[in-house]
Amino acid sequence: EWEKLVEIFDNTLRHRSAEALHSGAGFDSAFLQEVMQLHSVLHDNLQSKFTTFQADVMQQVGQLRSDSESSAFG
Repeated sequence: EWEKLVEIFDNTLRHRSAEALHSGAGFDSAFLQEVMQLHSVLHDNLQSKFTTFQADVMQQVGQLRSDSESSAFG
């Protein structure tokens, strides 16, 4: 899901950059707005997904440690 979104962004960025280079415009405020919106979406969503993933991993590590300690003394 995220890989596809990043791929679309990358392709769009390359296409728009080439257009700006050939047209001589150099600055496209609409494109800048799109990039900023995408950055915000990715930053907000990825950060929360990573935090959730990190919490899940830490919980599993704690469970594994607890299981190994109880089996060593059990």
